Amino acid sequence: MRLSRPSLLALLAVVACKDGDSVVFDTDTGPSVIGESGIFTDSGGGDSDSGDSGADSGGGDDTSVDDTGEVVSDWDSLRLSPSLIRVDVGATFTARAVLFDDVMGSQDAAAVFAVSDAAVLSVDAATGLVTALAEGSAFVTADAEGLHAEALVAVQADGALTITVVDGLTGAPIPGAKVSYDTTRATADADGRATLTVPVGVPADVSVWVEGGGYIPLSVLGAVPRELTLPLRPDSEEAGPAATVGGEVLFDACPEADWDEAIVGIVGPSFQRAPLFINAEDLLAEDRLIKFYGVDVSIPANLVVQGGAETYETPAHEGDVALWGFAGPMPISEISAGFADVGQAFGAVLGHLDNFRFQALSGLSASASIALDQAVRPEFGFDQEVVVELAELPEGFLGNEDVLVMLLEVSEAGMTLTGLGQGTGTLSVSRAAAEAWPVSDGLYVLAWAEVGGLGTGGGSVMALVPVEAGFATVSDWMTPPTGAELDGASRSLSLTTDARASGARLYLKGNDGSDRDFLLPSGAFTGVVPKEAPKLNLGRTRWDLIAVETPADTYESLLIGGGFAPLSLEANTTRSAGLDATISGS
Repeated sequence: MRLSRPSLLALLAVVACKDGDSVVFDTDTGPSVIGESGIFTDSGGGDSDSGDSGADSGGGDDTSVDDTGEVVSDWDSLRLSPSLIRVDVGATFTARAVLFDDVMGSQDAAAVFAVSDAAVLSVDAATGLVTALAEGSAFVTADAEGLHAEALVAVQADGALTITVVDGLTGAPIPGAKVSYDTTRATADADGRATLTVPVGVPADVSVWVEGGGYIPLSVLGAVPRELTLPLRPDSEEAGPAATVGGEVLFDACPEADWDEAIVGIVGPSFQRAPLFINAEDLLAEDRLIKFYGVDVSIPANLVVQGGAETYETPAHEGDVALWGFAGPMPISEISAGFADVGQAFGAVLGHLDNFRFQALSGLSASASIALDQAVRPEFGFDQEVVVELAELPEGFLGNEDVLVMLLEVSEAGMTLTGLGQGTGTLSVSRAAAEAWPVSDGLYVLAWAEVGGLGTGGGSVMALVPVEAGFATVSDWMTPPTGAELDGASRSLSLTTDARASGARLYLKGNDGSDRDFLLPSGAFTGVVPKEAPKLNLGRTRWDLIAVETPADTYESLLIGGGFAPLSLEANTTRSAGLDATISGS
């Protein structure tokens, strides 16, 4: 069972939601809100906001009996996902039952499933596998821990599939968007809605795009629901941060370097978007060539060296941003050797962190039109620690990889790094002095590992868990993606993600610049890239895959409620697994 702790989504809401936000619609995972910026996010499922400890509770009956003899649950509520779904006769999907509580968070329930009308639906009482038998409507029910939940299923026999196309960042409908199944096309009306006819009872592969560009084309694979809300990501989502932050780094508060040392440091922006969706390359800016003791050394532009490169430059998203930076003495020999990847860069710094100094700056604003010039002066030591318990890395890892652990403070500017550690098992992670970050809306651990080592290009796994009383536990990981293959001739695509994932998003970019997003269910998957969409060159493609686990969603509920919208998905994800690679079509 998956166990989630409360508070994560409430804290992430600080980033995405300001005063004046309003509820615009409810999905299976909770109300969505439109902020003053026009960006919408999902506020999360259940009566509580849920982070993730990733734990397997192993079940157990959290109930008691009151004075009247009635069973009383320790949980507040039980919810079924999807809560409302329209399917064809012959369709199958798995319902997910989740327990919610303000204190305990959320946990998958060992529920007993049933149906209200056995002529319309059947369900496996233990697994929740639902089969649509005949036209009509009926309820799927679930009972667990003394609680009851229901979900309505409408069954049709005509194969009608209705798609609402919306902007992935604002939630606004996109009139004129094109939708297709096989060779059948339709155009979205003023409300962004279009209807296609697809084979009855068969999962549908559909594509959505906007002629003239502006949005990344989208193909949805294996869609069982016959009512979908599909958000298109604007092209800017793959263009990277549009703003630049830079300035001078002042080293006067750092310990003096010995004769064989130099003072080095690193500066970075806060994670303005959810950190579970970043790639290793996002931590370091583009390389620059510097002269270091007469030797040409290539280092990222956000790494600084006293006497060699005392200014930094790093990309950032527009809007509220915080900065973090730390610097201290390191052996010249280590600096001259350079850093082959992110793991090496952070590993080198970690070996000397006790002698480094830190500064964080909040209340800043980044703009694409004017570069933000901000000096950084690291002055605070790392005199605190957080004990982090890490589960053993999952199947697929080689056994010699370390986990990078970041301590992240939450604020309106996102999540800002204030501590760093690396290793496996139980770690004591150094954290900057309390006065370095006086205002915080919570502290989290981001744990991150990659097959072969961070930055080497292998499959990655990430978990985000809260720190409570100086301790944090990552008790489980998703398994990294495997078996990624693409046949350019047959257009066959196959890969395997963790079966526990709520769903996966795959971004493919051809070497000619053509690109497309794909949404697909979790587990072992084999499908065909639809042709009826803007051309995608399949000869050699860049893959950016993210499989996500949310507290309460299923693939079907995400498709129905628009839950694959970038900010909504990021706010609800508690664990992720990814792959960033270039794959040649056979």
